[in-house]
Amino acid sequence: MISIVIPNFNKEQYLRETLDSVLNQTYVDWEAIIVDDGSTDSSRNVISEYVEKDHRFKPFFLEKQTHGGASCRNFGMKQALGEYIMFLDSDDILMRDCLENRIKFMRRFDHVDFGVFTMESFVTSIIEAGRIWEPIEQNALEKFLSHDLPWQTMQPLYKKQFLRKEELNWRENISRMQDVFFHTDCLLCSPLFKADASAADCKFRVDSQRKVISNKEFYKNWSNAVLLYVSTYRNVSSEYEKYLVLALIRALQVLHQSKIKGEISKFEFASFASEFSLSMENRFFTVYSFILRKLPFHVKGLQFIFLKLINFS
Repeated sequence: MISIVIPNFNKEQYLRETLDSVLNQTYVDWEAIIVDDGSTDSSRNVISEYVEKDHRFKPFFLEKQTHGGASCRNFGMKQALGEYIMFLDSDDILMRDCLENRIKFMRRFDHVDFGVFTMESFVTSIIEAGRIWEPIEQNALEKFLSHDLPWQTMQPLYKKQFLRKEELNWRENISRMQDVFFHTDCLLCSPLFKADASAADCKFRVDSQRKVISNKEFYKNWSNAVLLYVSTYRNVSSEYEKYLVLALIRALQVLHQSKIKGEISKFEFASFASEFSLSMENRFFTVYSFILRKLPFHVKGLQFIFLKLINFS
């Protein structure tokens, strides 16, 4: 059995499409553990509707929205009866043969702790062609540490035995990038895993309407999550510092772009940039921050040069 853990909060607009994508799977040995985090829209009615359609949908209704997605996923993992676990957000989509293909792959590579699969993004319709996310197997930990993210929440399929043996849980003290922390923690356990770069078997929604907070709040929470990420992992190994510097640089790029779009003010950006520069004492990051203040940020090749400098060090 595959246990699909689905946290939900006020995603009534997308929930039916997501649950239909599970219901229509060609592989039938699954359970969908839906953990509703105190939704105030009609999500609970939608969930109850699908429970009546199929007993494989297993609902859990939390009373107050004080938990967050990470807590809901941890709760769902504890309920899981399947040999395998995957995580699906309540506005994303599985292709019809997703579970069947993943089971075949995991049986083929039975020795691994988890497999990672290809994903495609879409805005409003799953027939749209979007960005393809092929999972990267080589240097995956280093890529996560530098925020050159090799995969997203629903791309892995885990053996439950691996997650429980390593006592892996989603960190509940962060509001953004929860999957990045979780995947990093998984990789720090030195697992055996295999990437499948065949056709996309799931679709990631990038519709701007899916966010339940303002752009300003999103970027504030996101930048704080990057700072927390760096402070969390910088002491794991000195070898990781050069990758974490890149994470800070990437975060500054995103924040700067949001400033250009008018999503955060110049004052807020300066405050965030100051926090970033104080979060790690590194000569290359200090120089990069100086150049950021003096030159247009989108100077072609600037990040590439610093990547080479950091790797050379």
